[in-house]
Amino acid sequence: MTPIQAQIEARLAEADPEVEVLLAEVVGDSLVRLYIDHPDGVTLALCERVTGHRASAHQARPLPPLPRPARPRAHPRFAPGAPLVHG
Repeated sequence: MTPIQAQIEARLAEADPEVEVLLAEVVGDSLVRLYIDHPDGVTLALCERVTGHRASAHQARPLPPLPRPARPRAHPRFAPGAPLVHG
C-alpha cells in the first residue's frame, strides 16, 4: 500500500466507512486516481461524494501550481509587428 493510499483510506474511514479503496495511484504531478468499492455498488453519486471528501481535504493544503511551459524567444509575440522569418 502506498502512503497516499493509506492517507486516503484513513480520511474516508471517518467520512464514509463503507467505502473501500482498492487502489490509489498518482498520475502526473497533481492527479490521484482512485479505484473504490462499496457493498451496495459504486454509483456516480458515490464517486462524487468521495471526490468531495478529497477536495475538502485538499482545500487545507493546496497543491503547488504546475510550471508554465517555456516559450521560445523566437515566438512572434516577443516581436509584435516584426516580419516573421521562416528558416
